[in-house]
Amino acid sequence: MEICGTIGSKSMNVIFDGNSFSLNDKSTHLMNFICFQRTSSSLKTCDVIWINSSNVYVHTIDKKLVSSIKKLASVPIYDIGPDPAPWKKWHKRAKSEQWSLEDWNFFLGEEPDSDSDYVPNSEEDSEEDSEEDSEEDSEEDSEHTHKKRRKN
Repeated sequence: MEICGTIGSKSMNVIFDGNSFSLNDKSTHLMNFICFQRTSSSLKTCDVIWINSSNVYVHTIDKKLVSSIKKLASVPIYDIGPDPAPWKKWHKRAKSEQWSLEDWNFFLGEEPDSDSDYVPNSEEDSEEDSEEDSEEDSEEDSEHTHKKRRKN
């Protein structure tokens, strides 16, 4: 798949095959994962970040290409939302500390995108909800009792 866009101010075509990419210079780079940023619905473009162990490339593309990239990708995919991230700084840190994919997962604070939706553990959530509800109820009860006393 050929993806047209820009890297910095230079027009750049990327050839993407699912787990590697080639830039205009024709060298092939195996990827660790792909990340999307600036994915706001109000923008016509977004950034796809091609990440491998030696470098990071922030490629601005037409947002219509995102679903095709996701379908073709055989590496983990992240979407960090509408704000751009300091990728050069993060990549430098990751290289110096020899991060694994699990380290990136932890750092980005999420699991890679998947087709399945998150389903919370209903037992734990219901216990937490009931504890929060009971705390709120007791606060309301004591506040209500305090108001009653003032009236008397």
